[in-house]
Amino acid sequence: LLPADARIVCDVGSGPGVTGRALSAAGRTVISFDASRAALHLGPPHPVCAAVDTLPVSDRAVDLALCLEVLEHLPHPVLERAARELDRIARHWLILGVHERENLKRHHLRCPRCDDRFHRSGHVHRFDEAGLVSYFPGWNVCGRWRGGPRVRDYPPPLLWMRQELAGRYCEMGGGDGVSCPRCGE
Repeated sequence: LLPADARIVCDVGSGPGVTGRALSAAGRTVISFDASRAALHLGPPHPVCAAVDTLPVSDRAVDLALCLEVLEHLPHPVLERAARELDRIARHWLILGVHERENLKRHHLRCPRCDDRFHRSGHVHRFDEAGLVSYFPGWNVCGRWRGGPRVRDYPPPLLWMRQELAGRYCEMGGGDGVSCPRCGE
């Protein structure tokens, strides 16, 4: 998956560093960026606390910028700035990982306190290849890989009836750490 000449890798939104540690074990120099100090305390290689839209890296300083499972969480203005940052720091390669054509409403929760509706994983963007590539003009798609099982889409009319008429959403309980972005419930 990784080009042989990608020796210096910037893992943007590294979280606890699972990917970064694997790349480091394979002989790559990895710099791990995440805005969460808690995630960085879990041991990614060369951790740096920084937001995806303000990376403290010189222009074209890394061979490869890696950004997995991050872009779908960013509000639009931050997403645009993050794309510019990834473009700015990568010398040769970008590897991006997003949920493809995700039906965001399928995973909506409804807060029992304030009635806000939001995605259970905090996703705010739905990407297809053309939409994702549009944030990175000047870059060419050299490969495409799919991971995980295909998810059958929920028919939109049935989803609307389930949520709007029956008031049935994904459940918030279960101790999975999900809280309402509006009221904190």
